[in-house]
Amino acid sequence: MLSASIDQVLATLGVSLAYLLLVRLADVNEREPLWSVATAFVIGGAAAGALFLGVDRATLFVGAWPGAVWREVSLAVALAVVFQVFRAVERLQGWPFVADTLDGVIYGAAAGLGFSCAETIATLEPDALFGPPNLLEFAGRSAVTGLAQGVFGALLGAGVGRAAGRQGLMRWIGPLVGLGLAVAAHGLHDVLAHGDALAGESGLWRRQLAMGLPLVAVVGFAIFELLAERRAIARELAGEIASGDITAEELSLLTQVPRRQGMYLSLLLRGRLATLRAVAALHNQLVMLALLTRRATGGDEASRARAARELAAVRRAIRDSRARLSAASEVTQ
Repeated sequence: MLSASIDQVLATLGVSLAYLLLVRLADVNEREPLWSVATAFVIGGAAAGALFLGVDRATLFVGAWPGAVWREVSLAVALAVVFQVFRAVERLQGWPFVADTLDGVIYGAAAGLGFSCAETIATLEPDALFGPPNLLEFAGRSAVTGLAQGVFGALLGAGVGRAAGRQGLMRWIGPLVGLGLAVAAHGLHDVLAHGDALAGESGLWRRQLAMGLPLVAVVGFAIFELLAERRAIARELAGEIASGDITAEELSLLTQVPRRQGMYLSLLLRGRLATLRAVAALHNQLVMLALLTRRATGGDEASRARAARELAAVRRAIRDSRARLSAASEVTQ
């Protein structure tokens, strides 16, 4: 029985970590650090644990809407904690972890996956009552629930990312809208997926619709934001060639994702790990330079002043990364 329970936990963790890897790889323009994505995952899981310790399970599982509200509010609190941790690090590095909407989507999805993983483990049924589990079937259920909560978390994170760099009332509107969308998507998902008439083709269609609509919305939004980032890279960094912060070759590489990823793969296969880390860090900082330059041209005076300070910090980091890249290249040679 203990072995079967451990197998279920490992299956849940395996599914969640596979999703987490996909989430991190989704932002092809500027990859988030592994530690920061893992931090969002762990804090999201802690929020689920706290919820199940503090709220009666009947409240969470009887009725679609109360459970949706409790879960998404708990996840919103977890995201608030995640971004407070990031702000502490931001004060040291000088620029933000969440620079645009897509960054919020990544961290929101990671926290949602952690929440789903912990919730699934917390609700494991005793093997003595129900017999050994079918691990393949169990992994499939974990995949569906993990995908759902990851999507709801992405909606929450999108609201936070949309408000990145804003001041005053606009700083709060985005997160509140994201929370509203997450609660609505979660509640409607539960109504469609677990309501009446679940047998036959009608039930199958409703379950697919319950997951398909929010997933398509998040994927479509992420693609839109990736393309917006690509335009910002091409537009904002073109003027930086004269300053020496970026070369024409680097700009070309940043706007051609397959070529850039091919370069990373080539360095990996040749065992040039120090060079790979230095190049990837430099490229991420150049993308951040583009995103912060875009932010510095809009918003109010306070937002522009903050963006100017962040730009100065990123420029210093770019120079440091070039020095490390040069040192790594000399060692390789």
